[in-house]
Amino acid sequence: KIKINFKIPIYKIQIFHFLICCILAISLDRKYLKGYYRRASANMAMGKFKEALKDYKSVQKFLKKTDKDLEKRLSECQKVI
Repeated sequence: KIKINFKIPIYKIQIFHFLICCILAISLDRKYLKGYYRRASANMAMGKFKEALKDYKSVQKFLKKTDKDLEKRLSECQKVI
């Protein structure tokens, strides 16, 4: 008799799927900033703050002007780490 534990919340599965889509988009175009930004958001939702911080810094590097939302999210990540 096989027992399977399905206690993973649906939202975590959806976030993981979203994360995979972002990874695919970035692999197709390394300069696709929205992919990095969204992957960082997904990583934050999953509690992977170091990975999120790395992606937010990648976006910051490519941007030529400052973005208030990006700065806010960077500081949130740095506080947690």
